[in-house]
Amino acid sequence: MKKALMIPFAIAALSAAPLSFAQANDYLAQRQNLDSPAHIQAVARQAIAQGEQARATGQTQGQARDYLAERQDLDQGAAIADAYRDIQDQQAVVKAEGNPEGVRADYLDERRSLDNQDHIQRVLFGQS
Repeated sequence: MKKALMIPFAIAALSAAPLSFAQANDYLAQRQNLDSPAHIQAVARQAIAQGEQARATGQTQGQARDYLAERQDLDQGAAIADAYRDIQDQQAVVKAEGNPEGVRADYLDERRSLDNQDHIQRVLFGQS
């Protein structure tokens, strides 16, 4: 019985072997072709052509950022004034939210009582 089942599987394996071997050879040829100078030049020409076509149609990536100028600008008066205004805006938001002194809340007692049964009851049932 086992031999009867093995015969169809053996036939299927033998018939598929040449196909998989051909696919492996094709893949190997493609892998070997990746580093060839002709392939590299073809890919480079294609990329150059795509870039020229994009520029011709007005599709650009924009101006490159000048990070050195931005870095040097950090010490200038305008950058310092902008940072100070940002801090003032943040403080105004804190005061508007009901913390006029801008003092941090003390969460240490709440952290200590997280597992306390009374705290759990207050959180779950909204009891004071």
